[in-house]
Amino acid sequence: MIKLDTLYMEQLDRNNISHLQFLRELMKSSNISYLWDLEKNEFEYNKKDESSWIDEYICFDYSNMPIGYINLSPPTNGVKGKTTSLYYAISEQYRNLGLGSKMVAEMMNYLLTNKNIDCIVAEVEKENVASQKALERAGMTIAFQDDEWITYIKSKQKENKMRGI
Repeated sequence: MIKLDTLYMEQLDRNNISHLQFLRELMKSSNISYLWDLEKNEFEYNKKDESSWIDEYICFDYSNMPIGYINLSPPTNGVKGKTTSLYYAISEQYRNLGLGSKMVAEMMNYLLTNKNIDCIVAEVEKENVASQKALERAGMTIAFQDDEWITYIKSKQKENKMRGI
């Protein structure tokens, strides 16, 4: 378990029925079903995508209610140092309450200060304005955009420049 400022994360456990039930409900309202083989009754993880993911977490508020999901890619050595990609989803009933930006901000702070990550990247479809606002409130800035996607970034380098280091 990772305790953050106002939330906590549990590493996704595919043997934990409550984790899988939460993901099943989340997939009904979010476009993340491509990660799982929904044709199988046992809700089996799509093994072909396994190598592209390193850490998956269920996010809880301190009343033990699952509110969202975070996925982190394996860190790579990028231009700004050790870089990971972040994907997140919030349960429909918790949207528009600021919890998405809080969840992302607290996880980014944890990664940048405790996990030797130098840079975090997130991509959002252009039509997903709510997620764009959440990432901006979490402290990410636009690094690149094309006709379909906007890429956001948060790095230690930028933080250090702002602090005069």
